[in-house]
Amino acid sequence: MIPKLDIAIEHLSCAIKLHKDGKYASALHTAGAAEELLGNFLLVEGGAPEIERLKQSGMDWLNLLLNRIDITVSEQNVANIINASKNGIKHMRVAPVKNDIGEVIGYTTSDDVFDHDVKSAADDMIWRAHTNYSRLKALRPNMPLVQAIEDFEAGNS
Repeated sequence: MIPKLDIAIEHLSCAIKLHKDGKYASALHTAGAAEELLGNFLLVEGGAPEIERLKQSGMDWLNLLLNRIDITVSEQNVANIINASKNGIKHMRVAPVKNDIGEVIGYTTSDDVFDHDVKSAADDMIWRAHTNYSRLKALRPNMPLVQAIEDFEAGNS
């Protein structure tokens, strides 16, 4: 058995290394897994994951902007926008193709290309995961030190 905190830290460490090697899509996906796990550990410890701060900022900004035209935005809408690159890198929507009598004869997609700036998305996700890691480390000072994360913090990644 492997503790999930160890998995989250390994994911963050690997994401930093992948990013350094120019493998931005894998860095984004791996950092996204780290960000989610570390955020959940933060919740358990009574801390606030970075996604919560981003959602609140997004809600405040969008509601201020859209209030003038009488439109409101849900927290889930904002979360979907914030997580679009994280989810876009790992999912592909498919739809059934049916014949004239409604039988499925195949599948199609219009979602087979990642249309975000993958390097920027990886940068953002590593930052989010690292923010969660740092906040958790403040609550759990005995967390293990990891060279790749220490190098990232020192600006040597």
